[in-house]
Formats: sequence, structure tokens, C-alpha cells
Amino acid sequence: LPGCTAPTVARLLPALLYAVRAWSPLAKRHRTALFEALERELTALPEALRDTWWRRYAHPTALLAPTEPARVLRLLEEYGPSRLPHELLGALPAFAAADPRRTLRLLPTPAWTAVTGVHRLGRTVLYRLTRHDSPELVAYARILLPYGDLPRLLKALP
Repeated sequence: LPGCTAPTVARLLPALLYAVRAWSPLAKRHRTALFEALERELTALPEALRDTWWRRYAHPTALLAPTEPARVLRLLEEYGPSRLPHELLGALPAFAAADPRRTLRLLPTPAWTAVTGVHRLGRTVLYRLTRHDSPELVAYARILLPYGDLPRLLKALP
């Protein structure tokens, strides 16, 4: 599929998505078609099957996240798994840059807290999250207070 034309991939990929194993070349050559096929499949699933989908397609979704962070964040917010896949941890800087408010809303959710405590957030992510004065930042700070993690967030403030 990576060697095919964009219209051919757009036509064939939905039926062949389950069989793809070489995600990187496909994501590089046909990013839009891949994202649309993944999105179409995920949004059509009942909630009970979404965790399975995320386990299976976390890698290609992570490959798309640096160039499509807002779209991936929307999928995570609306159709997200019960636990954020580790493959997507590397995309946190892109998420924070693309939409800090949405990222701040997702960080304290049960799906994200197990893998993204403030002590695990890098300086880049914290810097990007704290550049905007928002109600989400205040709410996130309140959540961190009882755990003793507030100083790390405060240190990142401008």
C-alpha cells in the first residue's frame, strides 16, 4: 500500500486495515488516508470494543500524533481507551503544543493518570501547559495539591 497512489490507498485501506503491519511507510506516504481509515473504524465501534481497538492501533495512531495532534486528542477525548496507551506518551509534547486546554482536561482523567502523573511529564510538556492562563490549569493544579506534585507544576510557570 505505501507504493500505491493516494486514491488507491483511500479506496483499499478500509478493507485492508486489519492486515497492515508496516505502519511507518504508510503513515509517511498516506497520512490522511490512514488517519481517516483509523478514525472511521474507531468511531463505528461500540464503547465495549474501544480498548481492543486502541491496543491494536496505538502504534499507527502514535505515528500520526506529531502531525495531527489535535485530531488524535479529539479521538482520545471522545473515543479514548480506559488507559492511555504507552505508545502515545511520546506525543504528549505535541498534544500540549496543539491544545493545552484539552490536554489539561485529559491529564486528570482515570485513563491518563495511571501513566501521566506530573512527575512523569517532561519539562517541555509542563512548559507548554503552563504558558496559557486557563481555568483548566487551575483545576489541574488543585488536583495535584493533595499528592504533593504542585511544586513541580509551579516551577514550570513563567
